[in-house]
Amino acid sequence: MQKMQFLFQINIKRAMRQYKGEHLNQDALYLENDVVKLAVLPGLGAKIASLVYKPQGFEVFFQPAKGRYDIPAYGDEFAAYDTSGSDEMFPTIDVCNDIADPTIKWPDHGEIWALPWQCVFDSKGLYSRVQGVMHNYIFERHITLNGNEVNLAYRITNKDNRLLHGLWAFHGLVAVDEQTEILLPGVDTVINVHNSGLLGAVDALHPYPINSDGIDLSKIAPPSTNKSEKYYVNDSVQEGNCSLLLNKKQLEYQLLFNPKKLPYLGVWINEGGFKNEYNVALEPCNGFYDTAEMAAKNGTLAPLKPGQSITFNLNIVLKPIV
Repeated sequence: MQKMQFLFQINIKRAMRQYKGEHLNQDALYLENDVVKLAVLPGLGAKIASLVYKPQGFEVFFQPAKGRYDIPAYGDEFAAYDTSGSDEMFPTIDVCNDIADPTIKWPDHGEIWALPWQCVFDSKGLYSRVQGVMHNYIFERHITLNGNEVNLAYRITNKDNRLLHGLWAFHGLVAVDEQTEILLPGVDTVINVHNSGLLGAVDALHPYPINSDGIDLSKIAPPSTNKSEKYYVNDSVQEGNCSLLLNKKQLEYQLLFNPKKLPYLGVWINEGGFKNEYNVALEPCNGFYDTAEMAAKNGTLAPLKPGQSITFNLNIVLKPIV
């Protein structure tokens, strides 16, 4: 009898709630258990707008500076809208031409962040999908919760009669503070991809975490620094594992992924230099780097053939630091 009561208590503890509500000024779909609460905005690219670690009452994702969302039109510049939460970047990050059809110009940060998605609850979590505009593809994502883990399962299917060179990147903008640290296990060299007063010219290589100037690239400077940086792990990653220490080093935000399917990892650091905001994004991706055009030309992005699908997973793990 005691064993049955114990199992019943465990099941209650792990139970997941699914419900509709609002997040700021947008309709939202929520997944929640005893550890995490997550909000998705179907009308705004199925953005994961909020991820709360309940034991600490901590909002993991950076929130809109305006305290509300404006709805973009297709092809709008990403930076003109909220730069918050977690958006899906596909089939590019920066503006570029399509490889298979150069008459197509992919919008800033891709197509799907600015589109409404179909989102429905199912028996396990939240299923979302969207269809491409300039190219006929289907992008699907299924979110489930497992205790302190958020599991994201993806499938992209090329429904067109042309090759699809699609660069995907996870774009989760995380709320940081001056004690935040970036943990990149197994990484000893990074490559700068934006002209920078700190990291120099594009393609400059730096030892990691302490570069040749003695700067610890794993630490976050105050927002008064008024700068931003972006670097990638040089070459493909060996471990599908990266983390941020958050909430004044009380919480570890960890991303786990298969490095054979997502071989590249970008790091965006905004220390007040972009829109006076303060956040960091760890960006596992399937090509190197930032445009589908560049990734295809340098041989780091395998195209999807007509009718072909790819699948991959990303897990967000939230762990208290004792």
